[in-house]
This record gives sequence, structure tokens and C-alpha cells, in this order.
Amino acid sequence: MKNICKLNSFHKTAIVLLKCIERKPGIRYRQLLRKTNLINSVLSYHLGTLEKSKIIRVNRSSYSRTSYYPTYVSKRDWDVIEYISNSTSVQIILFLINRNYSPKFKEMVKHTGKAPSTVSYHLKKLVKARIISVNRDNFHRYRLLNKSRTLRILSKYS
Repeated sequence: MKNICKLNSFHKTAIVLLKCIERKPGIRYRQLLRKTNLINSVLSYHLGTLEKSKIIRVNRSSYSRTSYYPTYVSKRDWDVIEYISNSTSVQIILFLINRNYSPKFKEMVKHTGKAPSTVSYHLKKLVKARIISVNRDNFHRYRLLNKSRTLRILSKYS
């Protein structure tokens, strides 16, 4: 763990939190509550201490989602990391990585086994995050925008 040497003066709870965040960059507040069994105020206090000390960085999105990252994780990678924590998004990304062509929407629905509305929801979010693009011809066809970057992040953080 890269930041542990800075934590000599911190409480053991802060060290446990940092280890959780380093194991799973992009972890959300609720996930930390469940993993650590801490009460809300204690978790909030220690996360605030880690953030003020610049040991972690916090992404507060417009959707009231708060994600926590070790400082060594690039902000450029946050958008992909946010989506690889969801299994449906990962299924879609892996499906696109393994194709030499741009598959149609129906192919992705069939591959994931999810409802079309669920797949559509995740595709829209992935397009908005600029992880994939859509060609709106007669059939909606999808492709990864930066395959090598996405593969690097998947292998490093999932």
C-alpha cells in the first residue's frame, strides 16, 4: 500500500479505510459502510481526515455519488473505473473488446441476458462517459473509443 508510510499518526480505522480504497479504487461511501461496519459519523470523520491530508481524492458526481480514490489513480481513469464496478457495464465493455466489428444493440442484449431497457441505460451512460461511441445508422452499432486504455484500466483495477 503506497500511502501507508504517511499514516503513522493516523488512527487504525483510517488505515483500514485506506486499504479498502486502495484495493477497490472508486469504492462508494455505502460500500465502505458495509465493508467496515463503521457507523456513519465515524466513517465520515475518517474519510474527511484522509481527504484533508491529501491521502485520498474524492469524486463527488452530479448524481449524488461519492467515490474514493487513492491519490496515485489518475483523474483521467476515474470515468472508466466508475463503470467497471457495475457488472452489466463490464459485460458490455468486454463484449465490445472481443469484437472486430461494431455489434448491434440486439446482439448486446442477447449477450448480456438483460432487458433491453437495462442494456440501453448502461449504453447511454457509457456513451456519455466517452468510453464507447454509437453509430446511429439503421441499426445502432457500438464500439469502444480507446480500447487499449480501457483494457489497461480493466486489468489494473478490476
